[in-house]
Amino acid sequence: MDLSRRRFIKWTTLSTLPCSWRFADATQQSPTVFSSISTSNDEHWWVCQQFSQDFGPPATLAKIRLPARGHATCVSPSGEKSVLVGRRPATWMVAMERSFDTLRPRWITVQEERHFLGHAVFSQDEKFLYATENSYQEGRGVIGVYRTVDYQRIGELASGGIGPHELRLMPDGKQLMVANGGILTHSSRPREKLNLDRMQPNLSRIELSTGRITGQWYLGDRLLSIRHLDIDAQGDVWVGCQYQATLLDPIPLVARLRRQSNLEVVQATPNQWRKLNGYCGSVACHPALPLVAVSSPRGDHILFWHIDDRELYGMVKIRDVCGIAMPADRAECLASNGKGELYSVSLDKSLEIRLIRHSPLKWDNHLTTA
Repeated sequence: MDLSRRRFIKWTTLSTLPCSWRFADATQQSPTVFSSISTSNDEHWWVCQQFSQDFGPPATLAKIRLPARGHATCVSPSGEKSVLVGRRPATWMVAMERSFDTLRPRWITVQEERHFLGHAVFSQDEKFLYATENSYQEGRGVIGVYRTVDYQRIGELASGGIGPHELRLMPDGKQLMVANGGILTHSSRPREKLNLDRMQPNLSRIELSTGRITGQWYLGDRLLSIRHLDIDAQGDVWVGCQYQATLLDPIPLVARLRRQSNLEVVQATPNQWRKLNGYCGSVACHPALPLVAVSSPRGDHILFWHIDDRELYGMVKIRDVCGIAMPADRAECLASNGKGELYSVSLDKSLEIRLIRHSPLKWDNHLTTA
């Protein structure tokens, strides 16, 4: 669904925007899961669900009607604020807070000649939100800066490349890491990739106080679009790539930037790389355990690496799996797919898979827990 900025403003004005919101008993259950979902009749919703400790039927804490597919949710450090970004090229984001006393969410529209690219992140003090955007007339990536008191856009930073997708705040709270996928798009041709013959993906580090690019890293193959990333408990950055050509042989798709040194691919055999089928859908590091997970909906697998030695820890097969999240207080990985299935994968060596829920709803690309 192509939703222009003008049409989106009209939609949010005319729509009743059905929403329910309650957090009274949220602290009594765990974990809380955020995701966008789609129904069989092409309705789209942003949901926040609280599961019991044994993953019984969830309580729906929030459910917000969307004008089109959503992509990824970011949650503030305190857990009080959350924002969902629409699927690229999007003209909207939507925010909600636990302290809201109204059922109407807060909608954020994109600036003229920009569109959102799927991800955002809060500052450490929660006063600002940073969102990846495409300045499509100029053909460059930017990071939109929004003040969270009213979600007004107050400026932008150069992303350091074209097609920024996912971004993360570094542990010091002073720098952003940005995955610049290198793919040029335009609002007039929304999902078309316009520069595959000259793309230059990179991982960029941005100093927030000045907007200065303080580091950039490239992989050897320019067709490896760096799309997703996460930061582990040691402060190392893990990236997942999507290969932008016909895949004749398995190719390494996951790399780690260790203590600001070189961006190096991690270890796996050709047969193990084949399980990702040229496409990483999500990257998630466990906040407490030395493990990182990478999903592939095209390969129907999640691969796990141990952060200490970069060696493959194990892998599991789940059809169409893309959304993954690692709750801080649980030794498990949550995983979702577009078939309406939500799984738990234990993080001991068994990597036991348990189906938590199956419904007619389609989970979208990313899961976020809080």
